[in-house]
Amino acid sequence: MPQKRDDATPTEKSLMLFSLMLFNGREFSLGEIAEKLNCSKQTASRLLDGLERFSYGRLRRGRHGRESFFSLERPNLPPRVCLNPEGLRRLALCRDFMLHLLPESMRRDTEAALNQSTAFLPAEETKEHAALPAGKSLTKGYIDYTPFQHMLDTILHALRERRVCSVRYQSSLSAEEKEYDYAPMLLEVYHEAFFVRGWVVTDKGRVEALYDTPTTLALHRLRAVTMTRRSSEQLPPAEDTSSGAFGLLEGDPFKARIRFSPAVSTYVAERRWSEDQHISVHKDSSVTLSLTARSRQELLAWVLSFGEHAQVLGPAWLRRELQDKLTAMLEQYAHREKKPSPAERSTKNTPDSET
Repeated sequence: MPQKRDDATPTEKSLMLFSLMLFNGREFSLGEIAEKLNCSKQTASRLLDGLERFSYGRLRRGRHGRESFFSLERPNLPPRVCLNPEGLRRLALCRDFMLHLLPESMRRDTEAALNQSTAFLPAEETKEHAALPAGKSLTKGYIDYTPFQHMLDTILHALRERRVCSVRYQSSLSAEEKEYDYAPMLLEVYHEAFFVRGWVVTDKGRVEALYDTPTTLALHRLRAVTMTRRSSEQLPPAEDTSSGAFGLLEGDPFKARIRFSPAVSTYVAERRWSEDQHISVHKDSSVTLSLTARSRQELLAWVLSFGEHAQVLGPAWLRRELQDKLTAMLEQYAHREKKPSPAERSTKNTPDSET
C-alpha cells in the first residue's frame, strides 16, 4: 500500500484549503493547491468540490490556457476574526530582518500596519509587546532603495495585475541603456538586493516570451518602469529549473568540488550552498564540499573570498579559470613602488614654505 504524503486528516486538509483560499484572495492552480496541501491533484480536486458545496463564499473556477484556476469569492461582510499574537510576533521578526531593504516610506507603512494590527489581538496584556523589535539584520553593504521606490511600486502593481511593463535597463556602469517589454513574475532578494524575475516579451501584438528561459533584472539597475495595458496572464510562471543550485545568474548547471581549510571549515559545513551538496570531513578538520552551481562567475568570486583557505579541486576547466584570475591579480601587484631615499623622506616631511 503506498505511503501517505502526510498524516493530516481529510477534515484538516479541508480547513487548510479553506484558510488558503480565504486569506490569500488570489487564484490558485490545481497543482499549486496540491503542493501546498501536500496531496495529489485528485485529492485536491475532491477537496475543492467539498469547499464549493459547504464553504463560506462562492468558489470561482477559471482557465488560463490548459490549466484550471480556483479562487474564493467572499461575501461583502467578512467573518469576525482576531489575530494570533504569536503570528504577529513572527511578522514583527520578519520586519526586523527585512525592513532595512525597503525604501523609507515603505518602512513607515510597514511599521504602521503592524502597530495597527495589535488592536485586533484577543487579550489586552498581549498587545503591548506584540510588535516590539526583537531582531536586527547586520550587513556589510546595502543599497538605498529610496530613489527606486516608484519603480518598486510599479513592479509590485504589475505583479498583482499581471501586466507587462516597459522598462529601461542598464546592466552595468559602462553598458548602454536598453529598453524591453517585460512581464514581471516574481520579486527576489539575493545578497541584500532586490531582483525581478520575469519574461522579456514581444513589444507588439500578442504577448509572447522572446526567450526560452526567464530573465532576471536587478531592481537598482532599472532606469525607468512604466506599466502598460498589455496583460501577461497567458504567460507561464517564471519557474527556476535550477533553483537549488549555487548562484543567482542563469547558466548551465555544473558540478564542482572545493576543499576548505580548518580555518573556515566550520563556517562552510554549517550552511547549505546547494540542494544536492555533500560535505566530507577530513582528519585535519578540513572539508571538501561537492555542490551544483549554475554561475561560474559567482562561484569563483565566492571561492576567492576565502583567499588561501579554499582550493578548487574540480572540474579542471574551473581550476584553470581560477588560475587565470589569480595570475591577473598577481600582475596588478607585481610592480612594487620604489622606496623613497632618506633625503626624499626628509623632503616629504618638511612643511611647504609659505608664498
